Amino acid sequence: MTIKTILSVLIAAILFASCTKSIDEEAYEVYHLQMVKKGSHYCETHSIFDIESFKSNIFRVSVKLDTSLFVTNEGSYQSKLVGFSEDQIHSNSARVSYHTISTEISGKIIDSLEFKTYVYNDGSRNTAENYCLLKVSKEQVKEMLRDDSSIEFSIELTKTAYLFQVNNEKIVEVNRSCEKEVDATKFLNYHYYGGPDSIPAPQDMLLWVKYDEVMK
Repeated sequence: MTIKTILSVLIAAILFASCTKSIDEEAYEVYHLQMVKKGSHYCETHSIFDIESFKSNIFRVSVKLDTSLFVTNEGSYQSKLVGFSEDQIHSNSARVSYHTISTEISGKIIDSLEFKTYVYNDGSRNTAENYCLLKVSKEQVKEMLRDDSSIEFSIELTKTAYLFQVNNEKIVEVNRSCEKEVDATKFLNYHYYGGPDSIPAPQDMLLWVKYDEVMK
């Protein structure tokens, strides 16, 4: 067998291996665009490789933000970044919400994104100011885009609590009343803007999400 033939066989083998990679493997390895288009509430562009459910007691994702998420002088509603539901989304679920906080400083409007816990327990919503997870300014997001950096959000389930964490640093504990086992099937909730009685997205709202292998 000639060297040329051997090289051809090796290349063919490599191409075959890459083409037969499973959807689950793809889902955990790359960032997927989740965009809410202008005039809509729901994410319409998540990848076909996105996983729909998982059983781990830990939800962990890396998120790349975009300046399109900022809305100056936004209303009081909380949009949803990432998270999951244990059954019906408004019955038992745990998500990270985001909202633009606009502050006037020396005659200039400064916008920051505030990320909070957003939990439903037996149909009752549980969110408050003391459940704030993180605040980032528009300038910080621009810097993150230049550096191609991301933020890691995780939610660990215990029998009685959801433990929210950001970048392996801050932990915020929120009550969990769902009676399902912590390793029961949970369903992913994608990027969502506003609420049923609020205005739709004023522009295309972009973010990129990568799921952690712990959720396999």
